[in-house]
Amino acid sequence: MQITIELVILGLVIFGVLFWQYSTLISLYSGIQYVYSKDSTIKLACSMAKLAKNENYYELGSGLGRGLKIATNNFGANSTGFEISPFHYLVSKFLTMKNHQIKITRSNFLQFDLSKADVIYCYLCNKLMNSLSIQFFKQLKPGTRIVSYCFELPNIVPKKTEIINGKKLRLYIIWFILSFMV
Repeated sequence: MQITIELVILGLVIFGVLFWQYSTLISLYSGIQYVYSKDSTIKLACSMAKLAKNENYYELGSGLGRGLKIATNNFGANSTGFEISPFHYLVSKFLTMKNHQIKITRSNFLQFDLSKADVIYCYLCNKLMNSLSIQFFKQLKPGTRIVSYCFELPNIVPKKTEIINGKKLRLYIIWFILSFMV
């Protein structure tokens, strides 16, 4: 049997689809599926958090790295992304490889030290927000700003909320001060 270019392409397509499905299963098993934030939402989040040059911006569930690029290119931040999906991790590493102010780690952010963050952006589900609330109180320094898209952090009162484009999608900004416990 002669291997033709068509068979090679078919094999690569099948491998790509299987790898993408495997990555999706890892994300779902971890508690979240991939959903992206619009660039305008990320820019608004960074502005609301008053993200400044050379601050440490952490994105929990960084997907394809678009938010990291916005934080770095538009605000001058040092950006760190946490992505558990192998597919999204590899694509984001490729798309950001020329920018040395961006680091992406393939890890579960619940098992990572977040204490160096100045601003944290997350678009996660309620279950993960409950776990993060505990982690934030254990690790974050006073003054850390958290921006959560759509989902509230339990036991933390947001300093400001913003309704996006008249929709019920909320952007919560929280200045993390230990006295924010309800």
